[in-house]
Amino acid sequence: METRPVEPAYPHTTVELVARRRDAEGLWELILDGWRVAEHTQPGQFVNIRLPRSGSDPLLRRPMSVAFVVGDRFGVLVQSVGVGSNIITQAPLGETFDVLGPLGSTFPPPVRGSRVAFVGGGVGVAPLRFAFERFAEWCGAEVLVGARSEPLLPFRGYFEGTGQARLSTDDGSVGLKGTVLDLLQARHQAQPFERVYTCGPPRMMEGVGAFCARQGIECYASLEARMACAMGQCLGCVVPKRDGGYVRVCTEGPVFDAWDIRLDADLGWSRGR
Repeated sequence: METRPVEPAYPHTTVELVARRRDAEGLWELILDGWRVAEHTQPGQFVNIRLPRSGSDPLLRRPMSVAFVVGDRFGVLVQSVGVGSNIITQAPLGETFDVLGPLGSTFPPPVRGSRVAFVGGGVGVAPLRFAFERFAEWCGAEVLVGARSEPLLPFRGYFEGTGQARLSTDDGSVGLKGTVLDLLQARHQAQPFERVYTCGPPRMMEGVGAFCARQGIECYASLEARMACAMGQCLGCVVPKRDGGYVRVCTEGPVFDAWDIRLDADLGWSRGR
């Protein structure tokens, strides 16, 4: 039987790109072979990926939320918007990536039998998919996903296949016509939620957090922030706390109780870009 070593505080390993597909407009699903990450990652955590064969331009690693785990493999969702993300999404199959991870805090499990909503949009659905896969069996779960239009809906095939997803689009091309916040409000009115997990564009999370506060719903938000080291050393990803002071998204987060931090803060680029 293989003996696997105890992982260090910031585990460093290499993974191999084994599959890639276009998930939605501008979004790519990558499957990476790496047992260390797959075995130790919990919902909400992320990996920090060094760009393959790119030298010092771009210099920084790219943080990516883990979207799912299957055996010794794990998936990430990448939004192709710049030089770094394009290098990652266009890397040839078989390419190896140098990664740190898993890193960061996790989503706390829900109370058994409670009613829970997973509310997301864009690349922010990645950590929500992983949390849904781990938690849905012991709670009344609904996945609420929004986008501007149908081609932009992430992981649509997967979520619709669960039978527990509801969609919204700004233009009404599929699902509820409106925002995912409109969808959350409607579903909560039909049958109240006791907890919400959310990740996505800052304005979306700000609205979700405010709604949950008004309704007395527990809310946990996975923040997307610009990161340089992802180990708490550079202080490049700090976010203001509601009661004053700052916390680091990469170490104290990325998952926070939404009431503890300011969701209206400008955090720069997101994980997965």
